[in-house]
Amino acid sequence: MTDFILISMFLSFPEAIIMLLIGLKLCSIRINLKKVLLISFIQASVAFLIKLTNINFGIQSIVQIITFWVLIILILKMKSYKAIVPVLIGFFIDGIIQQLIISIANNFIKIDFSKLSSEFEYTFIYSLFILSTSLFVLLIIHKTRFIFCDLSVEGEVIGEQK
Repeated sequence: MTDFILISMFLSFPEAIIMLLIGLKLCSIRINLKKVLLISFIQASVAFLIKLTNINFGIQSIVQIITFWVLIILILKMKSYKAIVPVLIGFFIDGIIQQLIISIANNFIKIDFSKLSSEFEYTFIYSLFILSTSLFVLLIIHKTRFIFCDLSVEGEVIGEQK
């Protein structure tokens, strides 16, 4: 139980922040940092509860995508069709990064993946590689100002009071 709490606090929360920021940046959506932290905290809490249920990993991902989407609709007051795009982009890029790290770890380090889900130390080290790679991708997106699809409204910061 303590491992689940540590994973949620130190891994799921930062991962949610980075995933959300990547999706929003690639859609040219500016957002208040407090809203990013709120959405990410709730998402990490949902991830914690989902991990406790012991349901299939694929179903966990679908539930997390749906909750992320609903949180963005409710907290940022975005239209549902606009809210799903950054969520899917963020999850897609996160999936690519995770597969990349898994491939590298499997080819060079010969890590035992059965230990990833059962031992916190392995999960933590693996997740640090993923988080640092994701942060690097976010930095590249930010510095290059790369936009995948522009869903922004000129000058608007989503979630701000008018």
